[in-house]
Amino acid sequence: MTIPYSTRPVPTLGQLRDTNINPNTLATGQVVSYDATTQLWVNTAGGGGGGATITGTDEAAVFKNGVNGDAPSTGISKNATAAGYTMNLDTANKFVGINKNNPTTTLDVNGIADFTDNSQTIRISDELIGLTTGTNALKLYSGNLPAVVDGLTSVDSVNKKVSSSALRSLDPTAFDVANSSDLDSVYKMKLQDGTTRQTITTPAFDIQEAFRPLAFPTGQIVEYSNKLPLQKPIIISRNLGPQIIGPASSRVVTSFGLRRNAPFFDDGMTYDPCNMRAKLSGVGWNSAGAPVVYRVADLKLGFTISWNIHGTWAGPGAPLNRGDVYVVQYRNGVILYNHLVQQLEQETECWWIGKKTFLGWDATALEDFDPLTDYYEVELSNLAAVDLQYNSAFVEIECWLAQ
Repeated sequence: MTIPYSTRPVPTLGQLRDTNINPNTLATGQVVSYDATTQLWVNTAGGGGGGATITGTDEAAVFKNGVNGDAPSTGISKNATAAGYTMNLDTANKFVGINKNNPTTTLDVNGIADFTDNSQTIRISDELIGLTTGTNALKLYSGNLPAVVDGLTSVDSVNKKVSSSALRSLDPTAFDVANSSDLDSVYKMKLQDGTTRQTITTPAFDIQEAFRPLAFPTGQIVEYSNKLPLQKPIIISRNLGPQIIGPASSRVVTSFGLRRNAPFFDDGMTYDPCNMRAKLSGVGWNSAGAPVVYRVADLKLGFTISWNIHGTWAGPGAPLNRGDVYVVQYRNGVILYNHLVQQLEQETECWWIGKKTFLGWDATALEDFDPLTDYYEVELSNLAAVDLQYNSAFVEIECWLAQ
C-alpha cells in the first residue's frame, strides 16, 4: 500500500510549548517576554533589552530603567533647542548640552562642573576655578606636560602665593587707561595722553587742564603699581630766564607749566606724570605736592628736592654778592616753613646746585607734611645791593612712600 507523502507546515510561535502568544493582539514593534507568574512567554509592547524601554518621539526620548518612571520631558532630547531636558543633543554639530538647551560647544554645561582623577578635583563655579579636594596648589601649563617643576605656574590661594620660574606681562599694543581699582596690582599701560586726575578744587589744590599733546610722551609703555609708575613719582621744573630779582627781594623759580586758554584750553606741562602740581599762580604752576593718589591723611611721604640755578649780578658786591635758596612749604595756601637750604656769596656769577631730602613724618625737624593740604615751592633770594638776573633754574621734586 502506498502512503502519500505530506509536508509538515512551518510552526508558529504560538505552537511552541510554554507560550501564550495572542495573534489577535500582535502589532508591529511588539516583543516576546517571559511572565514569571504564569511561567509563559507572551507578546508585549516594544522595548530594549535588559528590561529597558524607550518611550516618546525620536526628538524627545527618555532612556528609562523601568523602575523610577522618568517622564520623557526630563530625559535626553535630540531636539537641541527643547527646554527642560536633562541633556540636549545637537547631532548635526556633535554638541552636547547638560542642563542647557541649544548647546554651542562640544560640551556645554549649565551649572557647577567638577572634574576629578579620584585624587584631585577641579571645580568651575561662576567666575571661580580651582581645586576643591587634594592638598596641592593649582598648577598651570601649556603644550606638553613639562618635565621640570619650574615649567609650571602654581597658584596657592591658601598661602596667597603665585610662583613660577618667570612671570611676564606683555606690552600693550593699544592705548589704555589707568587701572580704576584701588586694589594692589602691577600692570603695563601704553600712554595716549595726559589728563588731570584732580577732580575737585580744594583750598590746597587747583584743577588742571588736559596736558598738551606735544609735551606728553605719547606711545610710551609704562609699568604701573596700583595707579602710579613703578619708578618714583617726580615733577620737573625748567624755568628759563632771563628774570630779574631786585635787591633784597625774592622770586619763586619753580615753573611746572602754563595753563593756556582759548583756543587751546590745555596745559603746557613740563613733566608731571603723577599730577603733583598744586596751586596756580596766575596762569602758571609754581608749586607741587603729593601725587593725587597719595593725598591721603595717614600716608607718610618723603620728598627729595634738587635744584640747579645759574645767575649773575649786575655788578660786584662789597665785599661779595649773596644769594640764598629756600624751599618754602605751604599748608592750605599759607606759608608753614621757610627752609634755607643753600647760601652762596660770589662776585658776579654764581651756580646754586644742591639737593635736600625732607622726611614728611618728622615734626621735630619741622619737616612734617600733610598730603591733603601741603605743597612746596623753591625761591631764590637776592641779598645783594644790585639786581640779580637768573638765566636758568632747573628744579626736580621726587615723592616717595616711606617703607
